[in-house]
Parts: sequence; C-alpha cells; structure tokens
Amino acid sequence: MMSRTNRVKRFPHAAFRSQLAAVMNSKSESIGEPSMPIPVEVLAQQVLQLPLSDRARLLSQVITSLDSDKARDERWNAVARQRDAQAETDPSLLVSGPEALARVRAAVA
Repeated sequence: MMSRTNRVKRFPHAAFRSQLAAVMNSKSESIGEPSMPIPVEVLAQQVLQLPLSDRARLLSQVITSLDSDKARDERWNAVARQRDAQAETDPSLLVSGPEALARVRAAVA
C-alpha cells in the first residue's frame, strides 16, 4: 500500500505561499464561490504540508474571510460596551464563571 507521503506531491513552501497568497488576494466579480486556479483537494494536501504555525495563520485568515459581517460585529461590540459600563456602575451584576455555567445548565435542563 502506498503511504500518504508518497501519494502527496511535495510542494516547496515558499512557492506554495506565494501561490496561496495570490489565491487569497484574488477578488471575484460574481456572487458565489470564487474560481480556484488549483483544485481544492490539491490545495488541501499542500496546506497540510505547511508548518503548524503557518496552517494556524492561514486558518485564521480563512475564518475571518467567512465571518466578515461588520454590522453584526459592531452591534455585539455595542452590547459588550454597554455591559462593561453596567458592570463598572454596579459590580454586583458580575457573576463568576462557575456560577454562570450553573445558571446556564439549570436553564437548559
């Protein structure tokens, strides 16, 4: 049986990074999925060959690109600012982590 390493074509990291950067920076004029210059399966195999730190950075960039609802983020930030202000005004509103979990568990039980 052929090992996974033998099946996956090795790709130099520097060349891959530049190709991946070009893909990540390309803009699509149409609505929907942007066209990919290389098949997703090949891209995935190449990504898995990157060092852990590079894969983590890439994952963060991909997740950010999927979750880019700035209006929603601003609404949540406004809620967070309001709650911070309430906690500053009345510290008795603050609940410890274990107590918060106990309340959530009781509410869904």
